[in-house]
Amino acid sequence: MSNNTLIGVDLGFRHTGLVAASPSKEVVYGYEILGHTCVHTQKADKKLGLYVAQDDVSQCQLMFAGVMKFIKEYDPKGVVAELPSAGAKGARANRGMGIATGVIGSVASALNLPFVWVTPADSKVVLCGLRNASKDDMMNKVKQMYPDAGWPKVKNEFEHIADAVGALMVAKKSDIYKFMLVD
Repeated sequence: MSNNTLIGVDLGFRHTGLVAASPSKEVVYGYEILGHTCVHTQKADKKLGLYVAQDDVSQCQLMFAGVMKFIKEYDPKGVVAELPSAGAKGARANRGMGIATGVIGSVASALNLPFVWVTPADSKVVLCGLRNASKDDMMNKVKQMYPDAGWPKVKNEFEHIADAVGALMVAKKSDIYKFMLVD
């Protein structure tokens, strides 16, 4: 049987949630969860005297390394990611989201992985039935759907992983999901 793994992604410059899942007609919610992680970056200590751009590059390298490690482990055939909203609070946060988007898009392009973008609102509707579902609503629904997946206990990690699951659920309506079922 061939590998039909998809990676769900919730992008963030500080926390990127990643979920590896295999589409399946035999599983209640349409995916078997294979693994998950949250890639972390953080600002360098000001005492190091780095320029902001130098620190950004360093964080891109950390994000890239974490994403590549996860991809190498699960060898996906496609990526589904929540498209970052432009609703971040401030120019710095929006810049970070742009950088994170560029990193994940570049990884997918370099590895020739098909890519599907979904919106956070779509993820919320598919998981919880509400466009304005809270992070807690999303996490509770994911725990209910996959109680044995070994979700992290740290809320700040799990909220990003739950969003990545939401992205995968939206993708069930996409061609990439249908293709993976047939493959």
